[in-house]
Amino acid sequence: MNEREINRFDDIFHQYDDDLDEDDDKNVDFDNLHTYTGKDNDANDEGEEILMGITSKEQEEEEEQQEEHLSQKLSQLSASGQDQTKGADPESTTKKRPSLTPTTAAASSSSSSSVVKKLKTNQDNPTIEWMSNYLSSTNGTFDEMLRPLLSKQFLKYIDIEDLRQFAIILHNMKCIELDQSLWNIYLKAGTGKLIQHEHIQWWSMEIKIRMVERGQTTTNPKEIDDESCFGYVQRVLVKYNQQTIFYQEQLKTIKARIQDSMTEEIENAIIAFVRQHGISLYRAHIDRRIAGVEYDYKDQLIQLQFYKERPNRHQKEIFENIFQLKRETEQAKLDVAILKQRIAFKHLPKSFDSLRIPTPIDLNTIHDVNLRQRLNEQCQKILQRTTSDMMLIYIAIAETKYNEWQTKFDKAMNDMKKNLARDFIPENLTQSISDGHELDLVPRRSISQNKSILFNNCSPTLIQDTYNYLSSKQIEFLNRGPTYVSPCQLHIQSESSSLSIDEILTKQLAPLRRQLTRVFTNYPVNLSRRMNFEQQIQQLFKESFHQPPIPLSIKQRTLAEKQFIQSIQYQLKRQRLILRRTADDQNTYYLGQLDEFEKKTKEYMEDPIYYTFIGMINKKYTEKDHLNDILALIDSQLQVLNNKKLINDDYLNQFSTSHRSNLKLPHLYFLPETNDDVHMCVQPRFSSYQHSPVQRLAQYLEPLIRSLFDNICRSTTVLNSQDFNTKFFHYWMQQSHTKQGIQFATFKIHDLYSNISHKELLEGLHTLLVNPLIIGRHDRLSNDAIVQLTSIVLRNNYFIYQDQIYRFARGCPLNLSLSQLLGSIYLHQWQTPLLRQIRLKDTFYVRFHDQGFLTWKESNDQLQIIFDELQQILPSEIQMTTFIGTHVHFLNCYLENIKGRLHTNVYRDTTQQPFVLPYFSSHPRLLHRKWYRFMLIRAAQFCYDFQDFQDERRYIEASFLANGYSLNFIEYLWRQLILRFHFSPLDLQNFDQDKFRAFRMEIHRCLKYQNLISQQEKEYNLIKNQKLIQLHYLFDWGARCEFNRKFQALWCSIINEDPLFKNYGLKMTLNSKHCYLSNTLLASPFINRSIQ
Repeated sequence: MNEREINRFDDIFHQYDDDLDEDDDKNVDFDNLHTYTGKDNDANDEGEEILMGITSKEQEEEEEQQEEHLSQKLSQLSASGQDQTKGADPESTTKKRPSLTPTTAAASSSSSSSVVKKLKTNQDNPTIEWMSNYLSSTNGTFDEMLRPLLSKQFLKYIDIEDLRQFAIILHNMKCIELDQSLWNIYLKAGTGKLIQHEHIQWWSMEIKIRMVERGQTTTNPKEIDDESCFGYVQRVLVKYNQQTIFYQEQLKTIKARIQDSMTEEIENAIIAFVRQHGISLYRAHIDRRIAGVEYDYKDQLIQLQFYKERPNRHQKEIFENIFQLKRETEQAKLDVAILKQRIAFKHLPKSFDSLRIPTPIDLNTIHDVNLRQRLNEQCQKILQRTTSDMMLIYIAIAETKYNEWQTKFDKAMNDMKKNLARDFIPENLTQSISDGHELDLVPRRSISQNKSILFNNCSPTLIQDTYNYLSSKQIEFLNRGPTYVSPCQLHIQSESSSLSIDEILTKQLAPLRRQLTRVFTNYPVNLSRRMNFEQQIQQLFKESFHQPPIPLSIKQRTLAEKQFIQSIQYQLKRQRLILRRTADDQNTYYLGQLDEFEKKTKEYMEDPIYYTFIGMINKKYTEKDHLNDILALIDSQLQVLNNKKLINDDYLNQFSTSHRSNLKLPHLYFLPETNDDVHMCVQPRFSSYQHSPVQRLAQYLEPLIRSLFDNICRSTTVLNSQDFNTKFFHYWMQQSHTKQGIQFATFKIHDLYSNISHKELLEGLHTLLVNPLIIGRHDRLSNDAIVQLTSIVLRNNYFIYQDQIYRFARGCPLNLSLSQLLGSIYLHQWQTPLLRQIRLKDTFYVRFHDQGFLTWKESNDQLQIIFDELQQILPSEIQMTTFIGTHVHFLNCYLENIKGRLHTNVYRDTTQQPFVLPYFSSHPRLLHRKWYRFMLIRAAQFCYDFQDFQDERRYIEASFLANGYSLNFIEYLWRQLILRFHFSPLDLQNFDQDKFRAFRMEIHRCLKYQNLISQQEKEYNLIKNQKLIQLHYLFDWGARCEFNRKFQALWCSIINEDPLFKNYGLKMTLNSKHCYLSNTLLASPFINRSIQ
C-alpha cells in the first residue's frame, strides 16, 4: 500500500484519506501567513450556523436536563491524589437511577473478583491475572464510559455489574486468543513451518525455560529434546482451546441474561473499550514476543545455512560478530523509537519520576486560590520546560548510539564483502542477513497506554490562570489545543437525531451551493451546463461523504468526546470561566476568570485613544440602520472627491457602496496574552474584513501603492526569513577585511499598528508619492487623490463590539493588507537618520515590517545615540526595544560572530512553552503538514552545523509527537521531504555531515530558482484582480481527496469549457473546512455553540 493511503487513525488530528493529496502541497511562507489573508481571522461562518441547528429543540431540552449530571460525573475522573470534587454541588439537578450505577464499590470489586476466580482454570494461562483495574468500579473509567449510553435506556433496567462481567469475560477470551497466536508461532518454528520452503525445526528457549519452571521436566533447558517440546506445546494449546470453550459458554449465559436490555450500541462500546484499554496493551506484549521468535528463527536459519558451508574458525568469528552488531543496531533503533513514542503517550521513562523542582514551602498556605493557582502554574511550566529539554537529550543520546552501532555494522559488512574471495564467505548469506524489521514493531500501542496525566509531562498544556474544578480528563482534552478537531460529529448525529445522513450531508453542502450560486450569478454560464454541473456535484458529494463506514474505534472516541465537550461547556458556564486561544497564534488555550477578562476588556474599550463610540444597536436602530448611515457617509466623501475632480465618474461608480448588497461590519473580540509570570492582558482582534464597506477601496489602493513603494524600499527590506538568510550570507561572504569586530544590532517597534495616528500614516504616504523617483499620475490618479482615498479607508474603519458601533480613532486593523503597507511606508521615512549613517559605512541593514537588523563596526555608544534619536521621532505611545552585541536573533534566526566566524542556528525562546504547534483553523492537519516542511527547510538554511540541524529536527519531531501525531506519520513526512529534494530513502541511513551539506546545498539551489512570490501572495493578487474563485465546503468525514479531485475534473470539463466563462480568465480553488474545531465549540468569541 502507498504510504499516502495509510489511515493513521491513532493520530488525533487524522481524518479519512488525509494524506492522499500530499504531493499537491505548495510551499507556504509562514513568515507572512497573515499578511495576505488577514491576521486572526476567526469569523463565524454562515455555513457553520446551519450545522449547529441540526438537532431539534426537543433534543436540546432533553440533553440540557442531563448536562449537569453528566458534567459532575465526568469531573470525578481526576487523577489519583488530586482533589477535583471540592466544588461539586452536593445534589444533582437530575435524579440518578439506580440502574445506571453499581450498588457499591465493595460489591463491584467482590463481583469482579468472583468472576475472575470462577474463570481461572489452570496455571498455564496467565491471562486471567492480566486483567487491569481498568474494568473495576474503583477505577471508574468503565462506568463513566457506559453511563451516557445507559442514560438513553429510560425504560429498561440494566445492572452495570452484568455488563462488567461481560467485559471481563470478553477481555479473557481476547487474551487467550492472543496467547494462542504466540504458541502457534512456537509450534510452527519447532515443526519447521514458520517460513515457507524452509523446514528447519527450532524450539524457542522460552518454551524450554517455561517447562522447567512449570515442573514439566528437571532436565537442563539446553538438553530438552524436540519431542518433549512438541508435546508440551500441544498440551498448552489444548488447554487454551478448553478455556475458550468455557468462556464462550459463560458469554452465552450472560448475554442471554441481559439480551433484552443490552443494545448493539452498548455491546460495541464495551468491545471497543476492552480492545483499547486492555487488549491493546496485552497485544503489544504478545507482538513483541512473536517478533522475537521470528527474528531468532531467521537468525537460526541463516546461521545453519552458514555452517553448512563448513566455515573455519576465523570465518565463524566474523559471522558471529556481524550478527551481534546487527542485533545491537536494531535494539538501538528500537530504543530511539520507544523514546519518541513516550512523548506521544505522555509516558516518560521512570527516571523522570524523580525529576522535581523545589516548590516553595509556603505555596500551599496562600489563601487566595487564584493567586496560588497562578504561581503553581509557573512552577509547572518550569518543570515542563526542564522535562522537555531532558527528553530531547535522551533522544539525542539514543540516536547517537544507534548511529554508532549502524556505522560499526556497515564497516563490518563492507570489510566482509571485500574479503569474500579470501575468506570464502558465501555472498548469498551477506544478502540474506535480516534487516531487523521484525524487531521494528513499535506501533503506538507498544508504549503503556496509561491515559492519566502524569506529574512529569513535556506535552503542551493549557494555561490555567485560575483555580477550577475541571477534571484531569477534561484538562487533558483541552491540552490538545484550539486547533484540535473532534471527528465525525456530524455523522454520529445521524444516529441520534431525527435527520438522516443524507439530510445532514445536504446541509453540509449548503455553503458550497450558495457560493456556486453567487459565482454563476456574477459570471453566467450556459444554463444546461450549470444544471448538469450542480446535479453531478450534489451526487458526488453524497457518494464521497456517505462512505466509508466509520471505524468502531473512531465512533467510540467521537461519542466520548461529544460528552466531554458538553461537560466542559457546562463547567465553563457554571464556574464563570473564560476559555480562549492565546494571542500568540499558538495551539494553546488560556483558562481564566470570566470576570477578570471582562474587566480588562472593558478597561481597554473605555480608553478613548483607540476607538470612538458611534452608537448602540437596538430594536429602534438596528445594525442595518447603522450600516446604511456608514455607507451613505462613505459615498458622500467619495462624491466630494469627485466634485473636486480628484476622481472621475468611473472611479466614483467603482468605489461606491450603494450598489453592493453583501456588506457587513466586522466584529471586535479579545484574546488573552500572558507574559513570563503568567500575568494576563488582552489583545484586540477583528473578524474578517472581506465584506467591510472599505474593503474594495483598500484592495484597489494596496497594489497601486505597493508597486510604487517596492521600487523605493527593495534594498532595505526582506520578504521573509529565507530572503534575509540569503542576503545576509551574501554580504558576509563579500567582507574581505577582518570580521572579528563586526557586531549585530536589532530593533523592534511595539504596538505600531494600534497606536500610530492616521495623520502620521498619511504624511508618510504623501512623502513617498512626492519622492523624485516617483513622478506623474498613477493609474490616472494624482498624489492628492491617492492620499484622500487612503484617508477615506482609515476614517471609515467601523466595527461592532457587544451590540455597539465603534470607529478606529487611530491605528488600523491588520486584517487589511493596506494597513501593514502604510505602516511600512511610515517606517521607511522614520528610519532616515539610520540610513544616513549606513550609507557612510560598509553596513548591512534590512527591515521586516516593524523589526530591523544591521551590522555595526563602530562604537556601541554611537549606535545607541542613533537609536535614541529614532525613539524621539516615534509618537510617545510607541516604544522601541533595541539590542547590540555579538549574538542576536532576527526572524527566528540566531546569529553569532565567534571571533570572525559566523554561526547561525534556529532561535527558540526558552521562556515559552515547548513543543507547541501553531494555531490554524479550517483544516489544521493539512497546514501542519506544510508547516513541518517549512520548519525543516528553514532549519537546513539556518543551521550550518549538522548537529544543530539534528537538534532542530528532533525538536520539530517532538513537537508533533507531543501534540498527538504518530511516529509513523512524522517519519513519512521526513522521507517525503528528502524525496522532494532528489535524495533517495537510502540517504536517510547514516545521515551525516557530508550528506547534510549536500542536502543543504540542494535546498538552496532549488529555492534560488523558485519564484520568490509565495503561494498565498499569488492567490491574493488574483483576489485583488477579481480573478480567483474561492470555494469551500464543510468537512466532517469521508473521501475528501477523491471529492476534490473529481470536483476539479468536473469544473474543467463542464464549466471551464463554457465559451463565455472561458473569457473571464478565472482561477478556482476548493478547500475543506472543519466545522467542529475545538476553538469553535468551546472558545468562540462570537456565538455560544454546542454539539447538540
